[in-house]
Amino acid sequence: MRILNKIKCALGFHPSYMVLQQFSPGTRRIYCPHCMKDYAMNDYERISVPWDCSFQEFYEGLGHVIKPLPARKP
Repeated sequence: MRILNKIKCALGFHPSYMVLQQFSPGTRRIYCPHCMKDYAMNDYERISVPWDCSFQEFYEGLGHVIKPLPARKP
């Protein structure tokens, strides 16, 4: 099953997402526990894009403390 999940992640079809941080009712930071990639998600625009330093700087500027990704399980 792990190999199938790795293939799905490589193709961009992540098998599941977890919410890492909720910034507002419609914006959050999510990640895939299989490949550990994280994304910025906006419900109003119906979009999720890879999390990068610009999102980190933006939310830190708004006073949010950005959590690190959880440690990968063996």
